[in-house]
Amino acid sequence: DGWDAPYLPLMAQRGPMMIGFDKSATGEDQPVMAVDVSHPRISRDTGEALFLEHGGNTPYLDRLAQVMELIHVGHGAANTFVQTLDTMELIAPCSLKIKLKDGSQNELAGFYMIDDERLAAMSAAELEPLQSQQLLLPAFMMVASMSQLQALIRRRESKLQG
Repeated sequence: DGWDAPYLPLMAQRGPMMIGFDKSATGEDQPVMAVDVSHPRISRDTGEALFLEHGGNTPYLDRLAQVMELIHVGHGAANTFVQTLDTMELIAPCSLKIKLKDGSQNELAGFYMIDDERLAAMSAAELEPLQSQQLLLPAFMMVASMSQLQALIRRRESKLQG
């Protein structure tokens, strides 16, 4: 019936917008914001306008442009992050087996996580590549995010009961 979480991911905020690429005068691909006109949230009659009546962007479209920029920049940063973790052999496959209170057996397979034991055992010198690229804090934040798994399981169980 609606969003029920303290954080709304950027990919959910983007709605019907997507990032496309257009050749600039120099021949380089430039990111551009595009709209999926077949998206169910697109309407000519209701909702937020994208453009002002006499031209220009609405504040709503400006906010969406900021969201899309964050997604674009984050995508590039994520690639660097994963490549660095992979080079440092910190990525491990992960399979979770979860038994819910209703007795159902669930398995999440094909995922990867940071090898927290290996990360914790690394020396300062071994951690330097992460620190010099400002990736050490995101690595530990990713490890810490695993603590949210129990809350997600509880949310699932409450939906099954309710």
